[in-house]
Amino acid sequence: MSDLHDAPARMDPHSLALAVNTKPFNVYFYKTVDTLHEVMAPGYFDEAVEHLIRKHDRVEVVASAGGDAEFATLVVSLVSNPRGGAKSVVVSKLGRR
Repeated sequence: MSDLHDAPARMDPHSLALAVNTKPFNVYFYKTVDTLHEVMAPGYFDEAVEHLIRKHDRVEVVASAGGDAEFATLVVSLVSNPRGGAKSVVVSKLGRR
């Protein structure tokens, strides 16, 4: 039996806002009380498929908004939305090489 508190954190779709719409990639803003570690967890952004998020889109994140805020720019590296299958959005931190 599982407790609701054991469930992984999930994105709040109402906190995701399209900021810049361009052809190469879109930029979204996302603010949450979840930690950056939780935001980076697999499956966290899966609901973003419903917002038409695309590969190479950017997400400007303000995490831990209720305390010491953490900031990151994330890039969408994979979006999967098969018919009748599980939707998936994979993100990683944007960094220099």
